[in-house]
Formats: sequence, C-alpha cells, structure tokens
Amino acid sequence: MATKAELITRLEETMANEDVEVASEAIEGIKEQYEALVAASQDENSVDGTVEDTPLEDGATTTQAGTTPVPIESAPLVDEDDKRFKQLLDAFNQRVNDIRRKKAKEEADNLKAKHAIMEELKSLIAGEENIGTAFQRFTELQETWKQIGQVPQQAYRDLQNDYSHLRDEFFYHIRIIQGTARP
Repeated sequence: MATKAELITRLEETMANEDVEVASEAIEGIKEQYEALVAASQDENSVDGTVEDTPLEDGATTTQAGTTPVPIESAPLVDEDDKRFKQLLDAFNQRVNDIRRKKAKEEADNLKAKHAIMEELKSLIAGEENIGTAFQRFTELQETWKQIGQVPQQAYRDLQNDYSHLRDEFFYHIRIIQGTARP
C-alpha cells in the first residue's frame, strides 16, 4: 500500500492534467486509497497487533477490526498530510465546479443566441417579400447558427426540432411568394 506522501504526490501530478473529466476518475481512485490508508492507520492505533486489509466490493478496503474508510471530506484531519490532501482535493473540486459552471453559462448563452436567431427567422418569414433579400438573410442566419457552440443537452432536441420547422416554413413561404410573383 502506498504511503500518504506518495498518494499526495500522485494527487498533485494528476491535478496537473488539463482534462478534469479524465483526472476526476484517477483522483477518485487516489482518494479511495488515501481513505483506506487512514482507516487502516486508525485501526492500528486502536488495536494492538497486526491488522490485515480486506478488499470491499467498491475497491476500498476495510481492516480486520472493521473500520470502514471515512470520506476525507468529513474525516478528522489528524496530521499535516491529511490537511494537505484535503486542501488539494478541495482545490481540485473547486476547479471542476468552476469549469462546469463556466460551461453551463456558455451553453445557456448559446441557447439564448439560437433563440434570437429563431425569432429573427420568424420575422423574416412573416415580413420579407423580396426573395433575394430573404435568401441572403436566411443564409447569414444559418451560418451564424452553425457557428454558435453547444447548448444544454436537455434543450437540444426541442431546439433542433423548432429550428427545422422554421426552415421548412421559410422554404414553404418562399415557394408561395414565387408562385404569386409569376403571372
């Protein structure tokens, strides 16, 4: 079993990874190992004699005396290593939360931008009589739509359906204008 210092070093190295989603899985494993090490240490302090680790189904370990690993977030911080590990873990969790909040804000902004395009497309369908101008503006709106990034997953399907419906409505409207323009 690794020592606390080795696990802290591994945690620091893993935190350097730019891809927090990949790093999260590795950090969770390091955290479980650290918690098992703390639990084993507590058992050794409470029971005189040798302590044998027993693996649990979730990959953590429990000791012969039966101490289950306590999450480091709520465990008593016994020494400087525990404090350092918790600080690093808190810093990583803060980084992950900041990235997720930023992504959610960007997706919400993108959703608003796409809704604005759909509103403009509705106005174009309702008001533009010149086919050339309508097609030019429609093409510009389509390009802008494509350049906007991801939207929240739960809104994606409805948004795409509504946009497809508006595109179909635009072409239907253009066909009507073309039909009335011809003698």
